[in-house]
Amino acid sequence: MVTGSGAGLLTKLKKIKKVDKVYTSSVNKVVTLVIASWPKPAIKGRGSG
Repeated sequence: MVTGSGAGLLTKLKKIKKVDKVYTSSVNKVVTLVIASWPKPAIKGRGSG
């Protein structure tokens, strides 16, 4: 029983890792685009929160 659920967990983790790679790369692209098109003074104006 334990080994069965463990194996299922492993396959889930593998799937999540694959999705995570794709998701991270697409998010990075979006963030880069947003930063590139963002008005620069607005970023400076935000400061440290």
